Amino acid sequence: MKPGIDIFLRVLAGFAGGYALMVLANLLWVTAWPGHRADAVYWGTFFPYAIFVVILMMAFAVRSAWRAWAWVLGLALMLLGLLVLARVLK
Repeated sequence: MKPGIDIFLRVLAGFAGGYALMVLANLLWVTAWPGHRADAVYWGTFFPYAIFVVILMMAFAVRSAWRAWAWVLGLALMLLGLLVLARVLK
């Protein structure tokens, strides 16, 4: 793969994938929080940014852009499954 395309796909995985995972983590956090809803929203606004930063760094740490996308999609499916499970159990 050409270096320009590889870098573009990594940036896209880092930003778009990181944002998608951040949103899913926020939804899961708010849905699964056992306490008051306002506390869940308060903490849910800070926690997902750590996920965004980790995904952004991970996109450039893996060997190829395809592995970065595989990680992003795998984590997204895991968070989506946990979100569905949390909504069913609540």
